[in-house]
Amino acid sequence: MPIGAFGVKVMVNKNAKLDDLQMSQNNTKTVIQTSRRASQVVTFEAFIYLTASLSSKREELLLSIFVKSLISEFIITLALSVYLSLFCLFQVNLVEGINW
Repeated sequence: MPIGAFGVKVMVNKNAKLDDLQMSQNNTKTVIQTSRRASQVVTFEAFIYLTASLSSKREELLLSIFVKSLISEFIITLALSVYLSLFCLFQVNLVEGINW
């Protein structure tokens, strides 16, 4: 289970090989950048989940947010399934009442 996450900005050259990539650490962001043709660099954002490199208070906060989101997703899924099952039950009873 992921405890924390930090943003990662990755810059990759279309023609670059793995040997051409240089990695540097900048605060909480890791930047991977190629050494040639900066005009062809493609950037995108990603999230990498870590289990250990965050402070304990921040880990607890992110863990509580993660757990709350899981609970809310479970409640929404449960409510939707109950609604759909009651709707199907009502439809079946309505059809049986018309046929009889």
